[in-house]
Amino acid sequence: MAGLTPPLFIMGGVAEDLLLGDELDRPHKDLDLLARRGELEGLTAKLEAMRLGPLQVVLADAAGGPLMLRGHAGSLELEIYVALPEPGGFSVEVPAQGPAGRLRIFQPADTFDYPATLLDGYSIHTVSPLALAQMRAASAQTRYVAEKQARDLAMLARLRAAFLSAYDDEQLQPRIEPV
Repeated sequence: MAGLTPPLFIMGGVAEDLLLGDELDRPHKDLDLLARRGELEGLTAKLEAMRLGPLQVVLADAAGGPLMLRGHAGSLELEIYVALPEPGGFSVEVPAQGPAGRLRIFQPADTFDYPATLLDGYSIHTVSPLALAQMRAASAQTRYVAEKQARDLAMLARLRAAFLSAYDDEQLQPRIEPV
């Protein structure tokens, strides 16, 4: 997937491990990817040609356009989220945990601007540390399980220490809206 054009951007735990220099051999439940809406069709066709599919629509907009897709790469679950353009950045819709239907989480303008990380000769694209931190903060705010919320807050603290020490608490708070 590293050679896809336009690139898929990794987010979530794998991106955090990659950027923080953690071992990538710890188990991950899934691989969270982010794609711009206009690039999604071409990217999904390439993924399916690589036999990383089939991809199923999990969330769709009112017109039926995909907002989140799920598939498998062997035993690893792939989740592809669609970034929608917004003034000053992007938004991503996610299934909510607990009783709420789903949420729209707003992402910063720099979401797709972080330089690729070189790993074993491959350029791996991740979303920006600020986008990762805001997603982690959103997760911590919406979790109903205290243990998972504590892990979110611990990762948020690590991201802040490594990349975002100049940001205050308000700048790291995500904008979240119910859909």
